[in-house]
Amino acid sequence: MITLGLVGGVASGKSAAARLLAEHVPGTIRIDGDRLGHQTLEIPAVKTALVGRWGESILNAAGEINRSAVAKIVFDTRHPDELHFLESKTHPHIRKEIREQMNAASAAEVPLVIIDAALLLETGWGDFCDMIIFVDTPAEVRQARALATRYWDAEEFKRREAAQWSVEKKRAAANIILNNSGSETELAQACIKLWDKVKDL
Repeated sequence: MITLGLVGGVASGKSAAARLLAEHVPGTIRIDGDRLGHQTLEIPAVKTALVGRWGESILNAAGEINRSAVAKIVFDTRHPDELHFLESKTHPHIRKEIREQMNAASAAEVPLVIIDAALLLETGWGDFCDMIIFVDTPAEVRQARALATRYWDAEEFKRREAAQWSVEKKRAAANIILNNSGSETELAQACIKLWDKVKDL
């Protein structure tokens, strides 16, 4: 079993790369850090801790955590302790789930596990990986994509990017660079070449 960790700047196309790699390598298991983060907010102890910190204004009409309300709090660069608090409550659960999914994948003898997590390097989850892949996408493309698909303005994009390692630091920590400056067809071709290179290494 080979485990690849995907990193890159905000809206670099990590999820697209993970999907295309999985399509090329049958039996691949994808571990989605964002999805695990969302699921973690449903854990009663986590929910109680967040409401205790920020009040019931972070709940939606159904009484569940409103992720947008939490994001407004934790990505306010004037109050960095709020993001640290959120991560202290959620990251241990995410790490545990990643480990459990990897153990299950190993037992099933799958060929490839892909971990797609925005904070893979910052959290130390990169230690689970055999190799780190940096998805290289021009900044102007990433920002345009974030504005179009996530409805963030330029300031929100900057706040989200500031909450992560710099693109340069992520690139330096990677074993392989995956170019995503073109079309999805070109990315698919790059993923095929990437898998061939990974197998050789």
